[in-house]
Amino acid sequence: MWNPEILRYKTSVMQRIQLAASHGYGRYVSGECRNQRIIALATKFAQQYSVAANENQRRWAKQNGRANALLFLYPKRESTDWLWWLLVSAGSGAVVKSERLRAVTGQRTRLSWLTEFESVLHQRSDSPRPSVTWRMKRQNYDAWHARIRSAVRARKTDLPAKAALASLYRNPGFAGIRQQVFRLTQLFRKEWIRSRRAADAMPQTRLLAYVQCSSCPTMPLEEIVLRVAAGRSAFPRAPSKHENSIGDAGGAGPT
Repeated sequence: MWNPEILRYKTSVMQRIQLAASHGYGRYVSGECRNQRIIALATKFAQQYSVAANENQRRWAKQNGRANALLFLYPKRESTDWLWWLLVSAGSGAVVKSERLRAVTGQRTRLSWLTEFESVLHQRSDSPRPSVTWRMKRQNYDAWHARIRSAVRARKTDLPAKAALASLYRNPGFAGIRQQVFRLTQLFRKEWIRSRRAADAMPQTRLLAYVQCSSCPTMPLEEIVLRVAAGRSAFPRAPSKHENSIGDAGGAGPT
């Protein structure tokens, strides 16, 4: 049985996926799995595709033209199911033969986090090559657009507008999402000027903070599975002193 450590925070998992895709793991397959089957699935991938391989084993595989694979797991919110993503590097091997792999940033095959976010290429001004980032999916962005317009136009109270801004700034600060939040903030300002009286003080807007490369607590997969099976939340309310902590983006990235 393989019992990997699971990152506690959604943003940390997204960051790890982004980092892997930017370092050559450009193909993937994903899905959802029931809680009672997730350990078996993880163990299967460890046995068949060596997702638990160490750095030296991955380097050897790469040098011999073999594909490496990484597995990312996260408990689905308000569900007993799990989300999983299997990312695969260039090369041949069992995972390439057995799985229907898709391009992480392909126009029609983008890796997604449910209906919320998708992975796309992003050209940075300080780099000659584009990197992988996350952005809101179209339906998610459109929903934010509609919410902001509706909230600002509710003139009897500022509470919906303030709540919309607070929620907007809780989005993870990846480059693609930051650009979209900036545009939505501009929409907020324009709607406020158009819909409100000059005397109405507009709630303060700001830029979305970058995702920080900090450490993240983890819990063993088996422990989370037992919590979910008992009807408890996947993670405790606050990280306990018994949880492990690992960096979100430490080192040079996946091999």
